[in-house]
Amino acid sequence: MVDIELFRQILSNENPGYIAPGDCLNKEIIELFSLYSKDAVMPLFKPIPDGVRFTYFIEQKCPSCGEYFYARKTKDAIFRYIKNPTAKKYQCPNCRYGIKDSETKIDKSSEVYKHSHDMLMNLYLECCLGPGYFIESSLKGRLKVLLNPDVEYDRVKKRILSMDYQDFLRTPYWATVAEMVRKRDNYKCQECGSMENLNVHHKTYENHGDEIHHIEDLICLCQKCHEKHHAK
Repeated sequence: MVDIELFRQILSNENPGYIAPGDCLNKEIIELFSLYSKDAVMPLFKPIPDGVRFTYFIEQKCPSCGEYFYARKTKDAIFRYIKNPTAKKYQCPNCRYGIKDSETKIDKSSEVYKHSHDMLMNLYLECCLGPGYFIESSLKGRLKVLLNPDVEYDRVKKRILSMDYQDFLRTPYWATVAEMVRKRDNYKCQECGSMENLNVHHKTYENHGDEIHHIEDLICLCQKCHEKHHAK
């Protein structure tokens, strides 16, 4: 059905905008924006007060290694990236700070490493543990992010344990872990064999906050079998 109200807003220039500060823009959105002028795209962003610099997360491709990663950017920085996406300054943190080569000894006390590491942890905590965030990537790509060897998992666990459990279930972290479990269990309930309404159940909460390293604590169940476990 045609959204008449949306058409009216667009045609009358009363469009309130759709993209809010903190939203994630995947590579398909960025590619679409590249086909239009900045003036044409700007109305899609919600209005913000003059002089205030809000940021968004965009999925961009590293011009050196070709991997996609999420970076925090202002609106102006988004359009600078669209105009010149192969610029060296848009490298991923690993390539930009020279920490990709496993043969290179890294001085973890250096300011360059500390800055890169802080960027990594801030992006991890805000994107991977942000309720409602969506990371447009394959399971393999998301696992590469979640299992980055430089991540401080004690900080990740601390953040998860401080979260409301329902918010935790809405994070990209849990969505990825749950998909790992469903794939391992061949997308079948491990009790009745159903392939419909699949949930992922904690057999124990001893490792809650570090599920990514303890998927043996999790099992794929259908909704009915899952409810039976929680009714016990």
